[in-house]
Amino acid sequence: MLDVTSNKIMAKGCIDICKAIQHHTTLREILMSNNFIGPDGARQLAHKVLADTKYITEVHLANNGIFPDGAKEIGIALANKKYLEVLNLRRNDIGKEGISELEKCLLASRIKELDLSGNKIGDEGCRIVVKSLIDKPKLMITSLNLSDNAITSEGCKLICSLVDKARMLDNLQL
Repeated sequence: MLDVTSNKIMAKGCIDICKAIQHHTTLREILMSNNFIGPDGARQLAHKVLADTKYITEVHLANNGIFPDGAKEIGIALANKKYLEVLNLRRNDIGKEGISELEKCLLASRIKELDLSGNKIGDEGCRIVVKSLIDKPKLMITSLNLSDNAITSEGCKLICSLVDKARMLDNLQL
């Protein structure tokens, strides 16, 4: 596990950490929230660490200002991570553009906990998340946080269809 939560490493520190751990392919958990790594740090994390880490189970990158560009890189790197169970990208302003690349990740993984709150994904982003989760062969989601995303009644209707199918969901925040 790598835990550098709530420091001030910024993009430069993230890049240095990524270089140091890039060959640690058995890393299972990355806890890097509250560091403002930005899109550049997210890109380095995606390319140097996540892309080669086969058994990653948890990724926490909340409050890092990764924006759509960083989210796209993270999504691409996590696209084939079938062991991923927890993904926290809370408050990164990824928007619907950033959520689009996370679709493959959500389909391929064993995602149980997903926090995308405060990302301005709107109804279109909500549709991508819900469809990705519903289309999974085995729906295992237990916790979903989509609060503070400008989701309207249209998105709420989509979420209701997920709730109907997600029998293990015991924590839903809108």
